[in-house]
Amino acid sequence: MEKIRKIIHNYRIKESNFILFKSIIHIAIIAISILLIIILLEYTFYLKPDIRTALYHIYLFLISTSLLYSVLLWLIHNK
Repeated sequence: MEKIRKIIHNYRIKESNFILFKSIIHIAIIAISILLIIILLEYTFYLKPDIRTALYHIYLFLISTSLLYSVLLWLIHNK
């Protein structure tokens, strides 16, 4: 019985690592896409520095929140 639990535990750890990796890849793709859109907007329309700063703060907040959520989800599934 203990061997079966160990196998299941190892499988859950591998699966949670895969989920973390997959979510980080998705976040990176979305983050790069949004950053390219922001750069395109800046190139097309000259944004005021305060608007540009606000956009980058929102961008960094969303990225950090998404990464924190992924890590917390990984920690919960890893136990």
